[in-house]
Amino acid sequence: MKRILASIALFAATLWFVSNVVAQTPASIQIVKPLDRRNVADKNAQVTVEITGVMANDGHYWELWVDEEPILGVRDGSNMATVERFKPTGPHRLKAVLFDVTGKQIAVSNVVLVMAAPVDERKPVFNRERMAPIIGVFTVLVTLLIVASVWLNRRSSARKRVATETNVT
Repeated sequence: MKRILASIALFAATLWFVSNVVAQTPASIQIVKPLDRRNVADKNAQVTVEITGVMANDGHYWELWVDEEPILGVRDGSNMATVERFKPTGPHRLKAVLFDVTGKQIAVSNVVLVMAAPVDERKPVFNRERMAPIIGVFTVLVTLLIVASVWLNRRSSARKRVATETNVT
């Protein structure tokens, strides 16, 4: 009985210690997308951050900085933001800054270097919807040619056999 009570007390003490350590983790913010030294579109580029140590929807907010200038504040608890346009195109440094409810800066993210460039809308080279009927017709024609050649080959070999049998007798 004493061992059971001792193990329960040890478990409770461990649980209390772990919960206090987890509650005291410092707030941090990290840019997780785009990765460092990557190409991004110069219009509507998505930036995703990971916030730990605080809840973003309890009044904390974060700002996105491009080349040491704040360009976008996210106060809705989201972990994503969209950069509408990089000016000019080329290399840019992204940084996210986390603020508390009072507006005091509590964490700064890693700096991510990206290359902003215009992205052309590309149409697929192979249009499946347009090519499917053509490929179907082609497959049917090839199948018919194979069947016809086998049929004609058997027919001609049968004629040759009949001709050789009639010539032999």
